[in-house]
Amino acid sequence: MMNYPIVKIPQRFIQIKNFVPIQPSKPTEPLKPIQPIEPEPPKILVVKETFVSSGYLGSIFFWIIGMGIILIGNLGSSRPVATGIGLLFILFAIFRPRNKNYKIAQKTNLKQQNIYSKYIEKHAKEHHNFKAKMMQYSVELQKYISDKKIYDLSLKESKDEDDYEWSIRKLRQSILAEALSQSATPVLFKGKQHKKGITEDSFFDALANFFSEHDYDLPLPIHKKNASLVSPEKIEVNILRHHIISDRDTERPFMPDFVLSIASNKQSVVIEIDEPYVGSDGTPIHHINSKDDYRDKYFLANGWIVIRFAEEQVVKHPFECCWFIANTLLQNTPSFEMGSIHYKMMSYWDEIDLIRVPQWTEKEGSRMAFARYRNTYLPSHLAAKIKEEEYNPLKVINVEIRTAFNSEEFDKRKEIQRLIDEEEGNNHLPF
Repeated sequence: MMNYPIVKIPQRFIQIKNFVPIQPSKPTEPLKPIQPIEPEPPKILVVKETFVSSGYLGSIFFWIIGMGIILIGNLGSSRPVATGIGLLFILFAIFRPRNKNYKIAQKTNLKQQNIYSKYIEKHAKEHHNFKAKMMQYSVELQKYISDKKIYDLSLKESKDEDDYEWSIRKLRQSILAEALSQSATPVLFKGKQHKKGITEDSFFDALANFFSEHDYDLPLPIHKKNASLVSPEKIEVNILRHHIISDRDTERPFMPDFVLSIASNKQSVVIEIDEPYVGSDGTPIHHINSKDDYRDKYFLANGWIVIRFAEEQVVKHPFECCWFIANTLLQNTPSFEMGSIHYKMMSYWDEIDLIRVPQWTEKEGSRMAFARYRNTYLPSHLAAKIKEEEYNPLKVINVEIRTAFNSEEFDKRKEIQRLIDEEEGNNHLPF
């Protein structure tokens, strides 16, 4: 169960309030490409040809043996055999292979040369790729140097708590200013006016005295570079009545009891007074599950904060209610005006408190009407007017629009409804 005051803030403002910039991760230095090693030329085997290494000495040796066998054979009886054997030695000496080492070296050198040629071709391709990688490395290195400077600067600011807090606050303010510029502007409703609540006039005086007639200090110079100041003509808070959002095409638009309008940041805040029942007939109103939620969603979708007070609170503690409004706005959508009010009341700001009033159910509203509970806190001159109150039930057509202020909640509700419809569509039972 909720307690009054009830505060409803557009989802986008909550996100801005909690926004913390993501610290950039430390950039990684790119690896420099490794230049390919040029292959060494093969070692050429050089064989020096001498008389001995050429094989001619061996040929002479076999030739001498062959001639010796022939001569010796001629002296004996086995001349033909000796002659044949001698001739064989002589032929071998003449036709035997010579210079074997040189041929082996030549063959080996040719093989090494072929391998070296393949290495040279491979190296040429690798060198070409190396040049391309070096060009890419040069680009990545420049980006790394730039990112490193940004990272070092953000790291320095994060270590300096004052600078870090200031940078976050400045960033939030810029995002908030952009969001508020997209919120709806209140316009005066020129149609038929409905009778207002009996406590509205007195609370209007309290609101005007607290906000509109507040003596705002002029903005002081801020000791920060490029800090924007609020011009004096923009320092203003107005409490508006009978103002609406102009794009609602209906004879009876949603009209808040009050709209608090802040000039410096173009913010609009809905302020409502909730009575538990209608004085003339005791009809329970503003209870849990009432149609007020449709109104609130409409204002939230247009970028307006909604603050609801129980009637008992504005009657007994009007000053505390005004303080609660200022404090709520200071915490969620800070402006120069709310900061000035806080500065003026700084000495006792934290000591101010507002009693909480539980929101009532429809049955509890009926019981309060039966017991005439409102007469226990209303002044006599207002209690005398309670029977003059009128109540026109709100006819709500639930056509919710999707905006930047309610996108996440809108999509979530649509998805839930889609799942419900899908589940009902899959029910093929005859009962």
